[in-house]
Amino acid sequence: MDTQSPKPRWWTRLLHRPGWLIALAVCLLLTAVLVPFGWRYYRTQQLVAGIEACGGAVNFELGGPTWLRNIVGDEWMKPFDAPNHVSSFRLVFDASTPSQSRNSSWTPRETLGDDQFLDYILPLNDLVGIKSLELTENDLTQLSFEKLGQFEQLEVLVLWDKAFDDDALSHFSKSYKLRSLDLSGTSVTDEGLRHLSGLKDLTDLSLSNTDVTDEGVSELQRHLPGLDVSDD
Repeated sequence: MDTQSPKPRWWTRLLHRPGWLIALAVCLLLTAVLVPFGWRYYRTQQLVAGIEACGGAVNFELGGPTWLRNIVGDEWMKPFDAPNHVSSFRLVFDASTPSQSRNSSWTPRETLGDDQFLDYILPLNDLVGIKSLELTENDLTQLSFEKLGQFEQLEVLVLWDKAFDDDALSHFSKSYKLRSLDLSGTSVTDEGLRHLSGLKDLTDLSLSNTDVTDEGVSELQRHLPGLDVSDD
């Protein structure tokens, strides 16, 4: 009786064709790299759109090889750009509005509240690590201020908000990369400044229209001798 040898399975046949294995490995590698990169870009654009819809603005740091940018242009390099500065103001300047008074050119916009901060700015920081943040006269509460202490890459913070007080400042005691801090118009006092004594990289501090005294500033500068404090 004739016996037929079993046909080799498809995957065993591929073992004898190394070209297929190389192509498969390349496809898997590209998938592992491009899928997370594409999702990150999509999610970043989604969060930026949410911030802009609330009247905020986002600046980007150019990324990717310069030589490639020179060839393909900025538009094609956007997936490589990373948000590095977020700002949100209660008033925006409308240069197109003719006026007799400078103040009348400033128009109010929708303010940023805790919901918008938690839905857009906080996730954006978790995704890319925001380095500069400017929040002026918004409707934030202690809920958002507490989360600001989690911005580990933050180097510059401008926070003009009367609701920001000593308790809120306590959340920044471990913001070790902070270099510039503007707390003008906040409710911070000498007691709150003690939370900044461990921030060795802090070189600029603005405290205009606050209840901080000269004694409080001197005590902080004793811990941070290189700190420049302005109260103009």
